[in-house]
Amino acid sequence: MAALRALRPFAHREFRVLIAALSISIFGSGMWAVAMVYEVIHLGGGPLELSLVATAASVGLVGFVLAGGIAADRLPQRLLIIAVEGANLAVIATITALAMTDVLQLWHLALGAFVLGVGQAFFFPAYSAILPRILPADDLLAANGLEGTVRPVLQQAAGPALAGILVATLSPAHAVAGVAVCHLLAFGIVNFLGREALGVGSVGADGAIGVDGTVGADGPAGTPSKSSLFKDLAEGFSYTVRTPWLLWTLVWACLSVLFLIGPIESCFPSWSRTSWAATPGCSVSCSPSWESVAPSPPWQPPPCASPAAT
Repeated sequence: MAALRALRPFAHREFRVLIAALSISIFGSGMWAVAMVYEVIHLGGGPLELSLVATAASVGLVGFVLAGGIAADRLPQRLLIIAVEGANLAVIATITALAMTDVLQLWHLALGAFVLGVGQAFFFPAYSAILPRILPADDLLAANGLEGTVRPVLQQAAGPALAGILVATLSPAHAVAGVAVCHLLAFGIVNFLGREALGVGSVGADGAIGVDGTVGADGPAGTPSKSSLFKDLAEGFSYTVRTPWLLWTLVWACLSVLFLIGPIESCFPSWSRTSWAATPGCSVSCSPSWESVAPSPPWQPPPCASPAAT
């Protein structure tokens, strides 16, 4: 019975469309996490260059997350999600073309990572805001549980695994191309979200969303019109500072990324390449662990400096 309750959100067409697009998108994000690392290495970069690209993504996410929440409150969430997936597709497709033609530079990756971070800042508030409009209240907990299950499986396991295989057997550029395919599929699927089911209407002068999902001059059920964008930003920032649990959760998350997750993601690839190169029996210098299934890939990372040389 509990299993059936967990699957009840799939009875609603709009949720099936949304979760399918979300799953493919976060699968692509998991592939990007690996593809971006090896593109940086392919360009001759090290931990510093990798950290710059990762920082660009974090700045885009953190810098626009409040704006993303306000946009999800003021604008049709369906259009926001479609716009974000379209932007993701354009960015990754451009990086793929540059990588395939061997003209990709580090600043291209940094700029692309920044835009992808901004996209995340707008996507997930819109996704969270759209769920109550397509699901009954009794199914929201199950929908959140499904999203929480899908994310680590696809973004932290399956996506990186496929990207690693593509890097080992083909090249980092082909892994980025795989990310582009994911965002193309997600963009196509999310366009099937029904306008009628979501009650999408026109946007009025002040951006307030009406009870039928339209956006007009007054707020829902005749409530007063919304305040200005900058006032909402200031109120959001002030609320975060005034709310201890939220503030310290944010501080802890930033510190863990700065001192734990960031160093691991930036330094581990270079460290592992150097360690594998110095390990007896490692026949292919500096290659990822996927060499066990593909002994002679066309693409090889740049040679690592031996420990004696350092």
